[in-house]
Amino acid sequence: MSAQYPTESTSSSPEPKPRLTVEPLETDKPAKWQTIAFFLALIFIFGYFFKDRLLPQPGMITVLGEGKIQAQPQVARLTVTWLTSADNAQGALVGEKSIYQQLLSVLKNKGVNEADVKVAHGQVVAPSTEGGKYQMVNALDAKLTKIDQLDQLVTDLYVNGAASVANIALSTDNEKELEEQAISKAIEDAKAKAQKTAKSAKKRLGRMISLTTDATGQVNALTSQAGATTGEGTTSFSVPVEGQAASVSLGQIEVVRNVSIVYELK
Repeated sequence: MSAQYPTESTSSSPEPKPRLTVEPLETDKPAKWQTIAFFLALIFIFGYFFKDRLLPQPGMITVLGEGKIQAQPQVARLTVTWLTSADNAQGALVGEKSIYQQLLSVLKNKGVNEADVKVAHGQVVAPSTEGGKYQMVNALDAKLTKIDQLDQLVTDLYVNGAASVANIALSTDNEKELEEQAISKAIEDAKAKAQKTAKSAKKRLGRMISLTTDATGQVNALTSQAGATTGEGTTSFSVPVEGQAASVSLGQIEVVRNVSIVYELK
């Protein structure tokens, strides 16, 4: 019996070697965010040039409104002037002081407070010709709160030396309140006009952009009187006929205010 031993194979084949393969390089593709940014830029540019067609802007309209409020007069303001003449300046000055005291007494008797009387500085006028007289001219402003005494007051002032009673202006004690009411009515008037215009243009009235009002001033007096009118709300009287009282027909106080409003028109 013979022993068998393993034998090495003399014809062993070598192990295969790994192959090196070179793949072609891929070109870089644009990233996703770059694509998004590109389209966003296109949308922005398109929107910028066509925004007025895509999103039309609302127009604007400017309207004017007027408001009027009427009330009974409660206060009268007037200007009284007087003059005196004498052979010398001293005499003219004394005469002027005397007439002033008479006029002041009349005003007080009709309910005018002395604190509501403002006296101007008198002026002495020298004679322009030889043998002429010196003249003294002065004036005062007064506020009368007893409006029913106005007629008789004017007459009494003339009787006691007044040369003229002018600039009679009627007003009320609540002028500020009346002005606010007039402005409210003016705003309502302007809005109604704006709505009418928007409807005619087949548009819709938008929000208020701005509002301006005219300057606040004195209340205007509507009066009819026997004297000559010197301006809106004022009266000037000439010396009444002897035995006849000056007459003032007290009308109503009318406060007029205007506004200018800018609205959106959609």
